[in-house]
Amino acid sequence: MNNLPINEISNFLNIPVKEIDSLIPIIENNWIELIHDAKFKYSSIILPLIIKNSTFEISNQFSFKSSKLAKMLIHSNQIFFYSATLGLAVDKKLKLKSYYNLEDALVYNACANSLIEIETQKIFDTLKKQQARLNKYTSIRFSPGYLDLDLSNQNLFLSITNSTSKIGLTLSNHLALIPEKSITAFSCISNRKLPTSYNCSLCDFYNKCLSEGGFKCEF
Repeated sequence: MNNLPINEISNFLNIPVKEIDSLIPIIENNWIELIHDAKFKYSSIILPLIIKNSTFEISNQFSFKSSKLAKMLIHSNQIFFYSATLGLAVDKKLKLKSYYNLEDALVYNACANSLIEIETQKIFDTLKKQQARLNKYTSIRFSPGYLDLDLSNQNLFLSITNSTSKIGLTLSNHLALIPEKSITAFSCISNRKLPTSYNCSLCDFYNKCLSEGGFKCEF
C-alpha cells in the first residue's frame, strides 16, 4: 500500500520503523478498516485577535488566557480556530477490538491517531499557503492543555467553531472530546514571523524530559 503512513503509525505505536516489518500485515488490514469506518469532518473559522498581557481577545466576543502563549504570539492579529473528528464509528470499532484482540486494538488506535493528524496537517498547510499569498505568517498549532492553556477552553473552542451542530463534536464531564478521535486547535496569523516550532523550555515538563532522556513528548 503506497499510501500507508508507516512513519506516523510507528511513531504512535512507539516502535522504530526498522522494527515494524512483522506488523505490516496487521497495520495494512487495520488501515483499510479505518478508511472504511472514518468519516472525517472539520469546522474552522478565522477571527480578529488582540493579545493583551496574558489574554487572547477574539472578535470582542470571546477570550482565553495563556501567559506563555501570549509571549510567543504577541504580534498576532488574527486567529484560526479548528476542530475535527473521525466520527463515532471509529470509537465503536476501537472499543470492540479492545475486547477481543489487544494488539489489533493498539494498531487500529495508532492508525486512527495517524489519520486525524495527517488530515489536520493538510488543513493547516493549506492555511499557511493561503496566508503566505497575503504576505502573512502563521504559527504552529496549539491545543487546550498545552503549556498553561487550560483544558477547560475545549468548550470555548467548540462554541467558536460551532462544532457540536456542524460536526457532532461534544465534551464529556471530564473535558474529553466525543468522539474520542477528535482534535481542537488554533493557529495565529500575523504580519510578522511567528513561532514555527515548539519552545520546549516553556514546558512544565522540560526538566523531566531532560532528566529522563527517552521521555515521550505528546506535543
